[in-house]
Amino acid sequence: MALGSVFIGGDSAKVIEDILTVIEFDKIQTIEAINDRFLNVLAHDMEEALAQCQKAHSLSQAIGYKKGVLDAESNRAWYHILKCEFDHAFPLLKDLPEKYELIGDTYGHLLSINSMGVLHLDMGNYDHALPYFFKSVNLARNAGEKEREASSLANIGLIYNEMGKIEEAFDYFNEALNIPERNDTCFYTASKCIGLYYIDSGEYESALGHLENARKIAHEKRDTHFESELLTTLGCLYRAQKQYETAGDLFQQSLEISQTLGNIKIETENLYEIGCLHLARAQIESALSCLTRALDLALDKDIGNIRCKCYEQLSSTYEQKKEFEKALSYLKKFNAAEKEYNLNKAELRLKSLGFEHEIEKKHQMAEIYRLKNIELEEANRRITDLANHDTLTGLPNRRLLMEHLKTAIYSAQRSHLAVALLFIDLDDFKPVNDRLGHRAGDLVLKQVGDRLAQTMRRTDVVARFGGDEFVIMVPSLEDTGYVLRIIEKINHMFEKEFVTGSHRFKLGASIGVSLYPDDDQDIDGLLTKADMAMYSAKLKGKNSFLFYRSIAG
Repeated sequence: MALGSVFIGGDSAKVIEDILTVIEFDKIQTIEAINDRFLNVLAHDMEEALAQCQKAHSLSQAIGYKKGVLDAESNRAWYHILKCEFDHAFPLLKDLPEKYELIGDTYGHLLSINSMGVLHLDMGNYDHALPYFFKSVNLARNAGEKEREASSLANIGLIYNEMGKIEEAFDYFNEALNIPERNDTCFYTASKCIGLYYIDSGEYESALGHLENARKIAHEKRDTHFESELLTTLGCLYRAQKQYETAGDLFQQSLEISQTLGNIKIETENLYEIGCLHLARAQIESALSCLTRALDLALDKDIGNIRCKCYEQLSSTYEQKKEFEKALSYLKKFNAAEKEYNLNKAELRLKSLGFEHEIEKKHQMAEIYRLKNIELEEANRRITDLANHDTLTGLPNRRLLMEHLKTAIYSAQRSHLAVALLFIDLDDFKPVNDRLGHRAGDLVLKQVGDRLAQTMRRTDVVARFGGDEFVIMVPSLEDTGYVLRIIEKINHMFEKEFVTGSHRFKLGASIGVSLYPDDDQDIDGLLTKADMAMYSAKLKGKNSFLFYRSIAG
């Protein structure tokens, strides 16, 4: 008997098969880890990211792991997009959506569609980019992929911004930011563009708030590409306020980062913005040097929007120098580029109207279908309403409050803001029930709920927690002074008499306050501590309030 047959016969063959399966699984895990780390590595070392990408591609091909191959190709395309090497990115991306669809990878399918849109967006081909983003939004919504939906909404906002439809762009950015599952790329992009919107409208404090918050988060997470973009936008903010030294420092920081990373697009934008800064300071020769360098890069990498702006500024600068021949030459180039840009923009407006018309048609068909099934729809709505709202007051119940609180805490983690919980227990309510009966008591509870809801902002949540207890949740809290103002309004609200039938009487409220993240970072913990503070306030005396931190020590 041959020696080999001893080891591959019977159970031994199964053992070998199992060993090979484990080895293959380990390789897949390694590939997934490399592909997942790609963007983090890309943020501070583009060439190392490319090397890792090629490694994942080779490993995937060696074991026939299709998803690994496609993910590596997608990552490699992003490397080339950031390097403005669009002719290398396009062949990698053009068939990816169909390939992902064939292997049933919904996330990869959506990401690759969005990536094609980004490629055309960065090339200035907005009429080609928009269909990809609209398609990505609709598919993401149907698949329940909120992260992909948010990214595509932010990219549509970028295009509308370029079209000069500023209000529509602002709406898209806000819609993207209001999706809790949004990724960091979406957050940085939307924050940057909302900052630019506020700069253009002269609302500098609002611009600074959005931009500086996003820049700090990018710095903490070592998202160097986005930190560089946000530094550039902050430079534009300070230049608009004529704080030229600060603006120059920010542009220079961003320029150095982009050159270190090899990000040609951001480098080109910085050179253009530095050139404009020199013009604002009447430093003509320095301006010409920066603008010429920016134009050379824009022409080399086919960055259409910067090329157009460089032509205009160079024409103006040479006119100031009274070198009219050069000024006229650049003006002609600017006019030709602007004509092409405006033509593309007009075509894009028509296409966007076409997409909006198609979406409206779909909405109309959905409405017809809804009307045909109105009884079922109404029944489902009623079931959902009963599950999420208090039947007496119509306010959110404990279940819906928990959902709102979960979302608010998730948002607060990203924005570094606070969340406040106000736990309210009515004073002197029991005698109403005892003397006038539960029906009268229910009418009073409804009046309390109505008054509380009318007192608060639309973004705050007023919920009935049970019995004569109510909870108010304040999301995105910047300072506790707002909580004190709420308490003052509530106390003022209770000064007015409650009426049921021929009976009039006054009630009070004991209020306990807990704060995320200072008092607790857990939902149940926050509620418990707000309840404890309320109970202490009631012991202290009716119609009073306490913060949990005042009793914690």
